[in-house]
Amino acid sequence: MVVKKGVIAVIPAYNEEGRIGKVVREARKYVETVIVVDDGSTDRTAEEARKEGAIVIRHSRNKGKGEALKTGLKAFEERNGKYLIFIDGDGQHDPKKIPEFVNLLESGADVVVGRRDQRKMPVVRKISNRLTSFLLKILFNVNVSDTQCGYRGFRREVFGKIDIRESRFNVESQMLVDAAREGLKIEEVEIPTIYGEEKSKVKPYREIPGFAWFLIREIVKSLILAIKRHIYLLT
Repeated sequence: MVVKKGVIAVIPAYNEEGRIGKVVREARKYVETVIVVDDGSTDRTAEEARKEGAIVIRHSRNKGKGEALKTGLKAFEERNGKYLIFIDGDGQHDPKKIPEFVNLLESGADVVVGRRDQRKMPVVRKISNRLTSFLLKILFNVNVSDTQCGYRGFRREVFGKIDIRESRFNVESQMLVDAAREGLKIEEVEIPTIYGEEKSKVKPYREIPGFAWFLIREIVKSLILAIKRHIYLLT
């Protein structure tokens, strides 16, 4: 056991029975506390996570990944944690990499993001990931190669600067845009690319239009901030 005090793992989960137990069991080897946010599951996700020693917070209905992360962040802030690790509950993130995230945070990184080998991704995910990362880089100067990876680490202090506003999968892009806008130090950790038989919870017909609107909102916000800075310099 290499448990790091002050490190809390938050795991959003929706219908992850048969997978969540192993994720919790492995994560507990490296963190002080594991919090599972059961986002309205209709299976035994909550029971399985609790059996393995996680604190479980349940949503009465499925609200989306962003809302699950928001609930987890609130639970983290109520505890005396120093570092927060977000890790998905479907087994695609190897908890053995948690110490590498923590080491970078202890060395001064504000945010640490997992970087998967995109050559091993399914073609559709590879294309969408590369396109999203490219757009975030040219529009918002987000210099991260795998912007859609949900395996992340944060220093407690950054949550005065990073907000969670998006309800669904755009939350991962939104947090990075906030971090880049605030000039936070972002590092990356190479992680295994793991895909099992689980079905993707991303719904293209909903997420693609949602991402387009997200980009528009953030572009407008950047323009407003730039105008305010310009006016401030002139006064």
